[in-house]
Amino acid sequence: YIFENDLNESKSYQFNLKRGGLIKLERQVIPNEQLFQIRTEMEEEVKYNQYPFRAAFVEPRLHALYSNNPANGYMYHGVKMKSRPLAELHHISQLATTLADRFRTSEFNIGLDLVVYRNGKDSIGWHADNTQGEQIIASLLIDSPCPARTICIKPNNIPRDGDEAIELYPTSGDMYQMDAKMQEGYLHSIPRATTETKRRMVIVFRHGQPKKVDSDLGVQIKSLLPPTDRRVHYKFGTLSELTEGHLYSRQILLKTGAHWCV
Repeated sequence: YIFENDLNESKSYQFNLKRGGLIKLERQVIPNEQLFQIRTEMEEEVKYNQYPFRAAFVEPRLHALYSNNPANGYMYHGVKMKSRPLAELHHISQLATTLADRFRTSEFNIGLDLVVYRNGKDSIGWHADNTQGEQIIASLLIDSPCPARTICIKPNNIPRDGDEAIELYPTSGDMYQMDAKMQEGYLHSIPRATTETKRRMVIVFRHGQPKKVDSDLGVQIKSLLPPTDRRVHYKFGTLSELTEGHLYSRQILLKTGAHWCV
């Protein structure tokens, strides 16, 4: 199933999954003026961290966690975030109050996870949001590239007849929900974009089992600009500046790029 243009005429769509649980997609949950205010606040008032993941990797996306209780945090697969006071963010805290009423809860007690994918190379692999007994998981797109990034959904173990493979393409102002039951039978991901694309900003509202976190394991990132390309570019063949068999200083080798030569 691919849900994109066929949803343009509807404000919301609910998909009941064969293995249990549901996915709900709502179009244009907040007006453009409010969207602009929140995007500006995320750009100008928030400091983001990048986190080690499963001990060996660094997640290719940025986070900032906010809640009404700064002693709480959010943890999954080695990622450990400590929340900041939600009251610091005027527009986002107002939005949290409005959505909490909509979901019939007093607050999002795990917190609001502000997530930035700086370009198409930032991504998140297959996972379920189930590490803190999440009952409410709602993601609101604040800024989205065009075309929109793909959200992929698949069963979490051996496929059965009739299983779904789902792709969603929410854009700015849209909100998608994946309930607790859905997390038991399915995984979801946001893969790397196949072409160069712009930034994606999303707020994930979570309610479940809050946990106390004493320290944050992230590294602060000073800019929301995409990271520079650090891949090594090798050279093949001979170099016109050097003569085979001669000795050269390290400085000359670095200057000519000979240390990249194969």
